[in-house]
Amino acid sequence: MPPESSSTQKQKTKRLERLRVRPAYIILAILMALFAFKFIQKTQEIRALRQEETALRFENQQTAAENARLQHAIGYYRTSDYIENEARALFGYTKPGEVAIQSSITHAPVVTVRPAPPPPVPPPLPVWKQWWRSFFG
Repeated sequence: MPPESSSTQKQKTKRLERLRVRPAYIILAILMALFAFKFIQKTQEIRALRQEETALRFENQQTAAENARLQHAIGYYRTSDYIENEARALFGYTKPGEVAIQSSITHAPVVTVRPAPPPPVPPPLPVWKQWWRSFFG
């Protein structure tokens, strides 16, 4: 084999220098990978916290609406109109000059019908007919 020329050796060394991995590049790549991993992890955490925030805001709105409804109901329960309506409904109280009308539900009388008696049991066949049927059908 012919000896290699100096130009081909220079080309090989240049390729090797280009392909040579330096420790600084490895450290930089590792740091970038860790940064990307932490960035993605924090982004997912922020997204989960935003979803939780939205759910809690909705729950707070529902609770505020329920509180407003209950406050309105408490205000009504403290009025004399509520007390008067309950006294009329539960105890049948009336104001002077009013006539109390009470109605009751009347049901039609229930007619009970006795079930029909069971049919009489047929008398047993004579023995000779039982034997006849058992042998000849």
